Amino acid sequence: MADALDGEFANSRAVLIGAWDYAELLCVPAAENSFDRFRTMLTGPLCNWPEDRITAFPNRPSLGALPHQLVKEFADATDVALFYFVGHGQYDFNDQLCLALGDSSTEARFRNTTSLTFEQVRNALQISRAKTKIAVLDCCFAGLAAETGGRLSAGPTLPAAKGFYLIMASGPHVQAWHQLESEAATPQTYLTKYLIDAVERGIPGEGEGIRLGPLFQVVAERLLRDGKPEPGSRAGDQAGDFVIARNSAVGLRGRDLTADTTVTFRESLRDTPVLLRVPTRCDGCDGTGRIGAQPCDSCQGSGCGPQHRTVDTVLPRGVADGRRIRLAGQGFAGPGNGPAGDLLVTVHVQPDPVFGRCDDHLTVELPISHTERLYGTTVSLRAPTDEWVAVQIPPDTPYGTVVTVPHHGVDQADGRGDLLVVVTEAAPCDAQADAELRTQRPTAMRPLPPEPTGPVTVFRPSVSRLLVTWWLVLLGVGLVVALIALPVLLPPLPVGHWGSLLGPMTGGLLFHYARRTYLRRKPPLRITDDGIEYVRFGYLPWPDIAGVWPSAPGHPWVTVMLRRKQQLSSGQPSPLVVPVIMLSDLRRQPESVTDAMRRHCPSLLINSRQAGR
Repeated sequence: MADALDGEFANSRAVLIGAWDYAELLCVPAAENSFDRFRTMLTGPLCNWPEDRITAFPNRPSLGALPHQLVKEFADATDVALFYFVGHGQYDFNDQLCLALGDSSTEARFRNTTSLTFEQVRNALQISRAKTKIAVLDCCFAGLAAETGGRLSAGPTLPAAKGFYLIMASGPHVQAWHQLESEAATPQTYLTKYLIDAVERGIPGEGEGIRLGPLFQVVAERLLRDGKPEPGSRAGDQAGDFVIARNSAVGLRGRDLTADTTVTFRESLRDTPVLLRVPTRCDGCDGTGRIGAQPCDSCQGSGCGPQHRTVDTVLPRGVADGRRIRLAGQGFAGPGNGPAGDLLVTVHVQPDPVFGRCDDHLTVELPISHTERLYGTTVSLRAPTDEWVAVQIPPDTPYGTVVTVPHHGVDQADGRGDLLVVVTEAAPCDAQADAELRTQRPTAMRPLPPEPTGPVTVFRPSVSRLLVTWWLVLLGVGLVVALIALPVLLPPLPVGHWGSLLGPMTGGLLFHYARRTYLRRKPPLRITDDGIEYVRFGYLPWPDIAGVWPSAPGHPWVTVMLRRKQQLSSGQPSPLVVPVIMLSDLRRQPESVTDAMRRHCPSLLINSRQAGR
């Protein structure tokens, strides 16, 4: 049987109706405060009702289809069906109790047609298959609900039920009382106030749970003691033994604590240890914030002590922004040696400048040029998990297309999402340029990209390098001619003598050529992300680089294009789209390159390394 101790209310339903603004009757602000407090009590740690099993109708103006809605709400309840009303109560010519709504009429002939009659409530509860049925009527003339027997449970022709319990704020022809605004800052109706006060204080000697029968006896005694109208009740079978709330007078479960923590986007994708700072429990009130009915003077009603403690935990990988993680037993210890509460940690994930998240998928925008979009390409991207991902862009891919890379998204315990790459435009293009490129499509595997419309940095070999290159070419031609002419011009020699003559000559030339070639090479071109090196191209001469340009204005990605189709030493294809590029030159001639990159690509990180460093 579901009750407040186990909190299993999946097959239960509570319907709360409150009215405080009236067209013809006197407005009752106290009814609004009582309505909110009763709903808070049900969903709190004492009663443990889940929010999705409570249906509230606050300040309903007219009757409408309310009787039909009551029948539907209680139809799926098989354990507990609870009804609560607070507001004005009236009666018609047949002494039938009418629960007044916002537009209810004060004329007796129209009361039962403009109000929710209790017979309609009784009908919805009787039809319900719930085993325990409870009705709380906090209104004037509530005792009229018991004039015809007051039964809420099923009759002989309906399914059997364990019982019913009816609580009424006043007698059949007695008005109910409520606090005035001059008496309290937050006035309430007396029945609801005394009932919730008794639940929050607990009943000594009652045990771990508060039953309906003893709870009503305590409430009735306190109302009569304070000179308030005597409430009434009707019970059937074992409904008086239903546990409506935990008893705070015994070992109550401790209070739950809340904490916040902030992690980066990349940290949220892996198991991340965090250190939380939470307050300690106030010793004066055991963390409840109250001593009896008065707020605790030590903690001013907060329940927190002056000290703090640290909680070390590990966030699960793939945690999303705004997710709340429950750490069992890390809250306040319960009063009376009760069990400790939990620590609810809200995780805030900082956004990433490049990657985003959609459910379990990672998203990223990939700017490509018009030629790459037209003829297709393969781009290597570095995922937030520090792994290289090859993204294949098919030919004629429209801008805005989402390319899915399976199993490279958010990794969680129940599986891994995908990487969603949105193809965006890297340079302006129009229909005329598209038509011209289509008519001039070459037969090669991949053409060089067209001249970009924006600023482009082009690397050209120096004049000294051209002279050295032509000198090597002429030297090679002369060597070949000499090898052919020497046997003709010199006297005949044995084959062994030719080897002894040409060996040192050719060996020296090859060693000299290899040495000069090694000295001509440039230092490695390194691609960095926030100063962290993650790929090495090897020794790549500047003449092999056709150009470097930003993928889009102001975008942190650039495109590096080689003059000829080749695989780089790192295994990455050409061209390569990277976040940040670092350029270095061994010959101390990078000034024009550096100045051009700084002028055309202000978002790039440029660093010129000198020789010997």
